[in-house]
Amino acid sequence: MKFFIETVPIFFPFNIIYPEQIQLMYILKKLFDNNCHGIISLPPCTNFPLSTISFFLSYRVYSKIKTKLVYCSSSNGEIEEIISKSNVFSKRFSISNLDDLNIEKPTILTLPERDRLCINSKIQNRFKNNEIDDICKSLISPFFFSCSNKKKSKFFGKIIISYFKKPLRCFYFYNLQRKKILSSLRGVWSTEKLIRYGLKRKICPFFFLEKRVKESSIIITRLNKVFYPSNVDFFFGTNVFLLLF
Repeated sequence: MKFFIETVPIFFPFNIIYPEQIQLMYILKKLFDNNCHGIISLPPCTNFPLSTISFFLSYRVYSKIKTKLVYCSSSNGEIEEIISKSNVFSKRFSISNLDDLNIEKPTILTLPERDRLCINSKIQNRFKNNEIDDICKSLISPFFFSCSNKKKSKFFGKIIISYFKKPLRCFYFYNLQRKKILSSLRGVWSTEKLIRYGLKRKICPFFFLEKRVKESSIIITRLNKVFYPSNVDFFFGTNVFLLLF
């Protein structure tokens, strides 16, 4: 389906659209025209996230600016549901003739917490989820890379060395740094897909994702990820629209 929101031609890959979805697109156009971030409160309705994605991709073509969309949701469950719906959306895009519409197939990904992407069985089996973040930072820090004897490790070392007899390091993180992975992200990337990719390539999916996040056109994440020190410059940079639903 193709229609217009004021002067913006919209490609919507379904045959039915509801008035509430069209109303949302008018709100989004005002935000995008003014280059503003937005906080939007919406009643429960089918396919609001897909309406947002559809308008954003169409607006990119209209404005001829390579912008990015950061879609912030309140829970991991809701994010995974949006990613699941985005798979259907992406398939509908692939069925359509995108070349004639001058719309590129989107790269949509989620940014899970570090503990949800950990594939190191030694960490997963021995530590709780709320401890994995700190343990991971310890294993990849330069101090622990060079820590060859137990006397030098006094912070997390006493805890970690009791579990690991070998030098303190994460095989998957080291492997990612060693390998030159040139493949770019394409399509829709859920948490499960990232984990499967990490296991297949024997690399850390969390840090692989951090290296590739700037290649994506749409990021679906929780609000707290936006304010991570390593993410602030990117998420609040130029040509990035941040929407909180």
